Amino acid sequence: MTKKQTKASSKKISKKDTRKKIETQLESALSNLKPELGDKKFKKRIKKASKLFVTGNAKAPIKVAGKLQKKGKVVDVKVVAPAEQDSAN
Repeated sequence: MTKKQTKASSKKISKKDTRKKIETQLESALSNLKPELGDKKFKKRIKKASKLFVTGNAKAPIKVAGKLQKKGKVVDVKVVAPAEQDSAN
C-alpha cells in the first residue's frame, strides 16, 4: 500500500501549471511596471519570462574569474555571461 500512496503523492506537475504559477508570482512582484508598459505588453513579457524560467534556458554555465589548472598548465579564466558566449562562438 505504501507504494501506491507514494505514486499518487509524487504526481508530476506539468510545465504549463508551473508556468502559470510563475506568471502569477511575477505579476504580483512586478505590478508597479504594469502602468508604464500597458496591459498587453506587460502580459506578453511576463509570459515570455515564465517560459524562460520553466525551460531553464541557460545554455552554458557562467565561468568564474580566477586561475584554473589543466594538465599542469595555469590558465586565466574571465567571467563570461551566457549571452556573450553565444556571440563569441
